[in-house]
Amino acid sequence: PGAVTTCTADITVLLALGAMRRAKDGIKAVAEGSWSPPDGLLGRELAGKTVGIIGLGRIGCAVAARLVPYSISTILYTSRSIQYEKESGLRAISSAYQALENTVADSHSISNQLTVRRVELETLLRLSDLVIVTCALNPETYHLINETRLAMMKPSAVLVNSARGGIVDGYALAAALDNNALFAAGLDVTDPEPIPISHPLTSHPKCLILPHLGFATTVTHNRTAAFALINLISGAVGLDLPFKIV
Repeated sequence: PGAVTTCTADITVLLALGAMRRAKDGIKAVAEGSWSPPDGLLGRELAGKTVGIIGLGRIGCAVAARLVPYSISTILYTSRSIQYEKESGLRAISSAYQALENTVADSHSISNQLTVRRVELETLLRLSDLVIVTCALNPETYHLINETRLAMMKPSAVLVNSARGGIVDGYALAAALDNNALFAAGLDVTDPEPIPISHPLTSHPKCLILPHLGFATTVTHNRTAAFALINLISGAVGLDLPFKIV
């Protein structure tokens, strides 16, 4: 636990920005030598937007903290662990406020304008301009984001999934993008993995997909190995494991 929080939060923000600013279209244009005037690839901005985070655990909070400096207006979230949320979950967002106060001249007005509140999933989907999935995959969350729930989202909204592929129904997402029911999507995870070339999302111009790079940094791999070794030694000498999955 905690070993992949930082790197996964980073890749989540990358996907959000890439999907909102039509990075896939831009990369394709460069590769094909078909540059067009800048107004040919109009995207979305984060400033002033409402961000919905499905699952405010460690990674969800780390993502929220990274988005605060983009001058978003509202963070809506769902969380199954109210105790975690109250004791430590929102601390990361508060820390981001403090960072703004230290670096931005009018940061007081920025932090005062940011609203953070817990809502039901359906409310989050209806109100959010950017929906980010960071919850765990279990029988209750399998295909949590399905055809019905995708239809609740704004046509201008962007969906990002950096949690587990099975949480989002890929075929329903492809249909929503085809029908302009969503602006774009960014995925670091798919179901199955690797995603088949024949899958409608693979070549979809509105879907930016990465090959599960969320944990793919040198620091993260070294940290994971260190945590595992500490647990192994602790267990061998009869001590409680310091890094438990809860």
